[in-house]
Amino acid sequence: MLKPFAWYRYQQGDRVYYDSKKWDDCQPLYAHPKKWVGLTVKEILDLFDSNNVYGSKWIEFARIVEAKLKENNA
Repeated sequence: MLKPFAWYRYQQGDRVYYDSKKWDDCQPLYAHPKKWVGLTVKEILDLFDSNNVYGSKWIEFARIVEAKLKENNA
C-alpha cells in the first residue's frame, strides 16, 4: 500500500499542505506511480542492428537495452 507523501486541509478556502497529519481533517496526498514504458520490437531490433551485436556481445547489448529503458522511463 502506498504511503502519503504529504497531507492537506482547507483553511479559509485555501489548501494548506503539511508533511504529516497535523489535524484530524487532513487528507492524504499520494504520488501517482509512473507507468512503465518498455521497448517495442522495432526499438530492440534497431538497438541490435546499430550496435553490431553478435557472438558473445550479449552482456554489452543488455547494458544498451538497460540504458534505453532508463531513458524512456526518466
